[in-house]
Amino acid sequence: MPGQAFFALVGPRFDAHDYLPQAIAAGAGVLVVQRIPARWQAPEHVAVVRVNRTATALLALAAHYRRSLRAQ
Repeated sequence: MPGQAFFALVGPRFDAHDYLPQAIAAGAGVLVVQRIPARWQAPEHVAVVRVNRTATALLALAAHYRRSLRAQ
């Protein structure tokens, strides 16, 4: 969705780094990646965050969000 983050997850049968152009076209404001593809550059209006493992980064973000919630 426009303005949201795209996590380029990698698995044994897929690599979401192949979909970075589509994520940008869909309006992603942040790309979380493990690697920067060769001969590729993100547009200036898109932030790129490079991490060791995108799945670990996504889990850490989810855990942080979960801790911020207060039971009602």
